[in-house]
Amino acid sequence: MYQRPLLAGIILCSLYSCGSSKPAATTNAQDVIPTQEIVHIPVSDSIKIIVDGDLSEWRAPIAFNDHNTGINTSLSADTQNLYIAMHVFNGSTQMKMLKNGTQLYIDPTNQKSQAITITYPVADNNMQPDMGQPASKSNSKMAMISRAVMLQTKGLKIFHDGMHLKKNNNGLAFALGTDGNNNLVYEAAIPLREIYGADFRYTKGTLPLSVGVKINGFEKTEDQKKQQVTPVDDLEEGAQNQGAGGGGGRRGGGGGRKGGQLKYDKDAYNINKDVVFWMKASLD
Repeated sequence: MYQRPLLAGIILCSLYSCGSSKPAATTNAQDVIPTQEIVHIPVSDSIKIIVDGDLSEWRAPIAFNDHNTGINTSLSADTQNLYIAMHVFNGSTQMKMLKNGTQLYIDPTNQKSQAITITYPVADNNMQPDMGQPASKSNSKMAMISRAVMLQTKGLKIFHDGMHLKKNNNGLAFALGTDGNNNLVYEAAIPLREIYGADFRYTKGTLPLSVGVKINGFEKTEDQKKQQVTPVDDLEEGAQNQGAGGGGGRRGGGGGRKGGQLKYDKDAYNINKDVVFWMKASLD
């Protein structure tokens, strides 16, 4: 189900080395992706999902996909857990997730509430991605994945709020990994009792549920805040806009100027944006 053309993300070294990760609440511009059709999640104990960063056992259809951010998401459930899988193809989205952190929202009222929030991975302020050769990028990504051993919770019904080890005794399970093309894989299992209450026992019926995701963008540097930035469709267009300051066509801070506007490709322009989307669902 996850076979999709690779949406190659071109990530800018200058933006990453200068930009800083940040807490969840930001004033960044956001890619708020409209809610898609309601997702019906069949509840079955016959499914056998292991949260290990490998999607090979997943059979659930894609519940959400967005080409601009390169995210495919699926939802599944048994009588004990809600399962979430994200397959991320876009390079800049991957790096935002790994370095700046990702918030997962679970709302049993279907009102897009953020009362239940699980942050995984948390922001990694100590890691700078290696933007050298592809092998170096892969090693950097794996290093960041290996460092993602903590998660932060708020609003769960049983597990107390705070920072916890990813490996815990409360049934929460999270994992990151990569596929054969070095695309990022995110998996999670959340006990239904943490969502609906300690006395919850699933019985046949329909339960409302919303799942939201926020991926934190990179903070703009002071220089970037002073510049009027305009996205361009591709490198060639940026190369045509050489002017004062030179360097036209160089992705990132070296883009050309025209009429006082600094030209970036779209991937660079969006690196500072938070990504926000919701899936309205029901357990059936």
